[in-house]
Amino acid sequence: MLKKLFLFFFLFVNVTKAQIVSVNPDKGYQGQQLVTTITLSQGLISLASPPYQLNDIYLQQGITIFYCSNIGYHFDINTNYLSDTVDASFNIPLNAAIGLYDLHVTTYTHDPLFFGQPVPNVLNNGFTIGLNAGVIQGNAYYDANQNGIQDLGEPGILNRLVSLQPPVAFGYTDLNGHFILGVDTGTFIVNVPPPPGFTQTSAPINYTVTIPPDTSNINFGFYAPQPASLTQNFSLYTHPMRCSGTGFSSVQVSNVCTGLENGSITIIHSSNLTVNNTSQAPNSINGDTLHWIYQLYPFQGISYGVTYNNPPAGQTVSYIVIDSLFDILGNFQQIYTDSFTFVVTCSFDPNDKSVSPYTDDSLNYTLKNSDLTYTIRFQNTGTDTAYTVIIRDTMDVSIDLNTLQILGSSHPVSVQSDGGRAFRFLFDNILLADSTVDEE
Repeated sequence: MLKKLFLFFFLFVNVTKAQIVSVNPDKGYQGQQLVTTITLSQGLISLASPPYQLNDIYLQQGITIFYCSNIGYHFDINTNYLSDTVDASFNIPLNAAIGLYDLHVTTYTHDPLFFGQPVPNVLNNGFTIGLNAGVIQGNAYYDANQNGIQDLGEPGILNRLVSLQPPVAFGYTDLNGHFILGVDTGTFIVNVPPPPGFTQTSAPINYTVTIPPDTSNINFGFYAPQPASLTQNFSLYTHPMRCSGTGFSSVQVSNVCTGLENGSITIIHSSNLTVNNTSQAPNSINGDTLHWIYQLYPFQGISYGVTYNNPPAGQTVSYIVIDSLFDILGNFQQIYTDSFTFVVTCSFDPNDKSVSPYTDDSLNYTLKNSDLTYTIRFQNTGTDTAYTVIIRDTMDVSIDLNTLQILGSSHPVSVQSDGGRAFRFLFDNILLADSTVDEE
């Protein structure tokens, strides 16, 4: 009986293999970000069987693999599937090898006997990466003096959508407000929509660019008047204290309004904690109190990390964090505070995702309008330095994506969404040492 079941499963997998009908577009260029529509055989996808993770869809040439960055689905939930298609976003590196790539899509069986088994589907030589005819690059920035030029000290604006018409590619600005897109020969209109509440100060509003050759200095300046009151995002992450080694806490603030902000961070820790190191030197230290002063333009953020030497297991440690916010004239605006108390323990998983506020009950209910602050931590437990780290996360349907804010990161991060609920966080050139070399 076991042999019969195994044989049936083997035959079932082979019957459904290689059922990719088409991919459109079927060609991309070095440095391009694009969305492709992948059509599979009728009935291959249902509510229970689509690709679930971003590594379920990828392009492969030899040992080179490019995973998709976002996934979206289109299928009929009735019993008669008229069309099974998947929208997959790909970020093609500038140094990608040109040529033909196999397209891989993993779906999952919804047969009652073998529900949830992975099914590989391959379209051999189904996608082509071509040599780009040129690149388009520029910046989005906060134009503090409204002169239409990015002057020294005027910061870039991160995670702004860069659109191209005709829509052959799209992109997002990085931590410094910079973007770069590889495209084929043609004439394109480049635009960066203003952030909410801002107006564009630079000219032209849109750029018309003909490729080739490469085009740079496609810049977009934005400004908004100083608001009457200032607000910001404030979050505190605390590393649970282990009985050996060190503990870590990280304070992150980001300016989410339209004006310049001045502020200060104060950390007061319990006397049984001693400071091992700080990510940025405090402006002052007085006993158990650390104090930093900062200034933030709109869209800017800053973080302060403190590493502590942990006391023995069983001791209780605590600290209070105070974020005081002022306007450019020194008038007090807001105060944010958080505090934590831990009992030092001896067991800890270095890779996890946590949320604040947190409750001890199994349902973990929170008020409808309360903010949920998520922290994702990862560690390189391999045997060599990690040069690139990609975190992929799909948001729950009960979360309002219109309120999503990236509060901070331990390394510059590039964030992309497919317009749905799937997100990709790219830490490029992170040079993350493995834990055997430098665990901290």
